[in-house]
Amino acid sequence: MSDIHSLVLDIGKRAREASRSLAIASSLQKKDALIFAAESIKASSVNILEQNKKDLDFGSAKGLSQALMDRLLLNEERIASMISGLEAIASQDDPIGEIMMTWQQPNGLEIKRVRTPLGVIGVIYESRPNVTADAGALCLKAGNSVILRGGSESYNSSIAIHSCLQKGLLKAKINQFYIPYFYNRKKKLPYVTGKIAISKNNLIYSKNKRKITNSLSDKFTHLLRYKNDSILISYKTLNKDNPKLDCRLKKMEKFSPKRIVLDNKLMTNTKSYLFK
Repeated sequence: MSDIHSLVLDIGKRAREASRSLAIASSLQKKDALIFAAESIKASSVNILEQNKKDLDFGSAKGLSQALMDRLLLNEERIASMISGLEAIASQDDPIGEIMMTWQQPNGLEIKRVRTPLGVIGVIYESRPNVTADAGALCLKAGNSVILRGGSESYNSSIAIHSCLQKGLLKAKINQFYIPYFYNRKKKLPYVTGKIAISKNNLIYSKNKRKITNSLSDKFTHLLRYKNDSILISYKTLNKDNPKLDCRLKKMEKFSPKRIVLDNKLMTNTKSYLFK
């Protein structure tokens, strides 16, 4: 009994640790992780069916009813359904950060109700191995880690599917996203990202107002704006370029950074985009 207690405690601790990185993972990374997981299931379909055959043999020897055996069964159609389910969840809007309600107190204090991750979710389900993918995907989309406890009859199938979900997380490099967070927590300093645009002939601007960057670098710029909490420029850059400094990636506009302008001469043009 003590071994079971230690095992469950260890699983809980690891799930809690994983929840910290999932809670601050980007919408793009969670989407990529689900897409990669779907691709992994497709590539591993032969192995998943082989593992499912083991579970079916075990269930038959155990004397499961026909209804339970049908729930345990995986075939090409059900695997295709799992894949389409992961892709559908990946395409949904990220619920995290959505403002549900805003109100103001009599003293002027503004309060917002915002969707945030729960942390760790435990899911106990019967011997339906496809639930492993469904439950795992929904928890990931909402920024939560999950402890999955399927029926013992579906053990081999669930392990194979769970492995595909793990591959999706690893390929999306979820753990790399929280490097700035832990840097800040350990060093007590902000994590700063430096960015400069430069052409092949070493120009950093164009006198004739032509852009020196292409669409790929523009997209990367907006990704940096999405990832960072704030963006810092001088009043000279603001007055010269009149930038918006927001994130214009599709479905990520709400994650635009706070804009900070350095101005020790009070020469900022207050008619610029930032003040509209």
